[in-house]
Amino acid sequence: MRRYIALLAALACVAPAACSDSEPGRGTPTPTSPVTEASAAQPAPLAYDPPRSFDTTNRLGLGSVPRGYLHASKDGVYAVHALETTHIAATNPAEAEVRDPVTARAVRTFSFDAIPNKPEQVRFVELDGELQLIAAYRFDQQGAGTADDQQFLRVRRYSFSDGTVRWSVDVSLPSVAALGNVFVTGVTDQHVVLSARERGTPGAEISRNSVAVVLDAATGAKRWIRERFIPYAVHGDVIVGTTPKPDRSEEQNRVEARHARTGAVVWRFAGYNIDRGDEFGYPVGDRLVQVNTRRPGDSLSSQVFTAHLVDIATGKTVIKLEHDHSFACVHDRASLIVCHVELSQNPTIAAYDATSYKGLWVLNARTPGRTVPRMLVAYHGLVYVGLGGGTLLRPDRAATLDGQTGADANPDLGFVPDQVGPGYAVGYADEGLSLYRAKS
Repeated sequence: MRRYIALLAALACVAPAACSDSEPGRGTPTPTSPVTEASAAQPAPLAYDPPRSFDTTNRLGLGSVPRGYLHASKDGVYAVHALETTHIAATNPAEAEVRDPVTARAVRTFSFDAIPNKPEQVRFVELDGELQLIAAYRFDQQGAGTADDQQFLRVRRYSFSDGTVRWSVDVSLPSVAALGNVFVTGVTDQHVVLSARERGTPGAEISRNSVAVVLDAATGAKRWIRERFIPYAVHGDVIVGTTPKPDRSEEQNRVEARHARTGAVVWRFAGYNIDRGDEFGYPVGDRLVQVNTRRPGDSLSSQVFTAHLVDIATGKTVIKLEHDHSFACVHDRASLIVCHVELSQNPTIAAYDATSYKGLWVLNARTPGRTVPRMLVAYHGLVYVGLGGGTLLRPDRAATLDGQTGADANPDLGFVPDQVGPGYAVGYADEGLSLYRAKS
């Protein structure tokens, strides 16, 4: 399958009113023509995988998308999302522009004039052997006469090949105004898992205003809907999430897994103690989910954090780490799991085998003769890290570490990558998003 970059060129909504959809039925994708014969006939560069060095003199501009962020699916299809910015040019329509990573030319544009721009609401996935797009958003339908207004979650599956809507469903939501934040939690060949909820803020308690929705990936048929369940990972027929404690209750919030077809509880995470909205779990690769905990009874000022990497199918913890700050763990989409802590007097990077979960190496403040870099990307056996000064999000330069040993590989890439793929990388700088081709 040809690998593409998908660029969400929309800008954020300025106000909640600009994000409403009073006319259900709008939002038809507008496909562009495929690449021309001439551009398609250009010889493709060698797809160095993983790329170790890059041609930094011939970068390809992808547009000045403010604060561009990237999300990658397991098959190498990259979706670049524009997040909220203070430089608002327009609120609607939203567009997803798909580009060829060899030429940076657009090969298809999807237009969603009815979908407010939130990056979690659009996801590119591979289903039935081809690239698909899942889009979801909430809209309100005004009641006539004395009839109450109604809230719906609209979910659509678009075919990448011709831009047509494969299916579109409207799911009735509880009348809770805070459910405006929609997340496409996960998509498999069997299930589409979504969450409509009140967005948590750092330090705030997990919101009880939440709804989980599970649909059949092939038809869009509703499998089940459940209030007060916040899903954040799916593998096979198992969905992991948090069930917030009832209001004014002394109970703990529960991390638990539910069956994607029936909604029945599969397992519960024993001893999990969490009550803050900035500590949701999240997937690490396809098979694991990370949940961060404090010890029971610890206050928010506690300096002991534990990261549990849990097998989604069984609920078993396979990697457990403790630190004075919370670890963030990523999968390199091949053989590595890399966990890192940056905001600490003891910054740490630790690597594990993604199959056996055996520890491979640790780099921290106690490692003699070495500076602990900032973790950027882990991809196919290489760890891309930031060095030098700069800001927290944008270091001055980048390098690579060998994923098996932690040893220095390339000491200076010449730019700072945000995402890496076979034969190329994408980085964001003052001039916007740029595509860099690999040369080794």
